[in-house]
Amino acid sequence: MLERLMNRSKSLVDEFNQELQSLLTSLRNTAASGNSLLKFATGNTTVNFQPVYALVQCTPDLSKTQCTECLDEVIKQIPACCQQRIGGRVLMPSCNFRFESNDLFFNPTPDSPPPSPLLPPPAEPPVEGNNKNTARTVIIIVVPVVSVVILIICICIFLRMRKQPKRKVET
Repeated sequence: MLERLMNRSKSLVDEFNQELQSLLTSLRNTAASGNSLLKFATGNTTVNFQPVYALVQCTPDLSKTQCTECLDEVIKQIPACCQQRIGGRVLMPSCNFRFESNDLFFNPTPDSPPPSPLLPPPAEPPVEGNNKNTARTVIIIVVPVVSVVILIICICIFLRMRKQPKRKVET
């Protein structure tokens, strides 16, 4: 009887994994086909009367092929991170996925943006960030250096004036 329960449990896990793979593959195709502003897809399926919710996402700069390949790579991580779990997520710099069983973690409307916990905050463009950092660095270096130089010049002038003999004014 224990063996039969174990086999049934294994078949439930296999069924869950197959349904999850099918859902993620479908969402991968939808996300990869997204436009240059939005490459994500959400969806759900039911396994053994339990809902499974999933989200896949790519950064908008990826082409359809690059997005598909990236999502294939993160989906391949399921056995390492999420096997036999009711939820999981894998994040990579250009794409990610998340799934949860019994927990709707995204807004189900089709035009809603993806949930914020999956996305790191958008990075500033490198040129702008470098200019701000460069300006700050220049100010931090230049102000003290100029102050020290002015102080040294003032000290030199003061010392020179003290060493000069006082001239007598003739009338």
